[in-house]
Amino acid sequence: MKYLLKLNFLEIIIFGIMKNKVTEAKITDLHFDDKNANKHTQKGLRLVEKSLSKLGAGRSILIDKNNNIIAGNGVIETAGQIGMENIRIVETTGDEIVAVKRTDIDINSKKGRELAIIDNHSAKESIDLDFEVINDLVTEFDISPVEWELEKMDFDLKSIDMPETKDEEYELIKCPKCNFEFTK
Repeated sequence: MKYLLKLNFLEIIIFGIMKNKVTEAKITDLHFDDKNANKHTQKGLRLVEKSLSKLGAGRSILIDKNNNIIAGNGVIETAGQIGMENIRIVETTGDEIVAVKRTDIDINSKKGRELAIIDNHSAKESIDLDFEVINDLVTEFDISPVEWELEKMDFDLKSIDMPETKDEEYELIKCPKCNFEFTK
């Protein structure tokens, strides 16, 4: 009887720890987004390639339930080109943050700080938005340009029925404690 109770308790603990299904797959099992609004820059892809080659993978990508890439098309393209084949898929419904824990890195090491810097730098340098694709997607999927502040981007939203907005709705506010700026 005690053995049965321990086993059930252990099963409860394991179920709690492993509530998200984790599977192994190949990069070739993923499908690129044929409507990806980021064309990427050569410099950004070069930085991603250098980072993956020198430092290894540092963050996750996002796929849908059918293995279509939502975010990370450039990373997967580059990873495939340099011979990375394996991926680990963590299934979730978006109600929690999935963290990648690198057990071989300490942030207060050269490699840790390099990874932190290049992760942000390569993300910034990789962006080359295709405004025509964004325009089409906003229209096709009834995405609110105002909600996502797309109306401030430099592309033609004339074909989209935009609600009237007042400039004061987007007044810039600065936090007096941390100086973070956000729109009202």
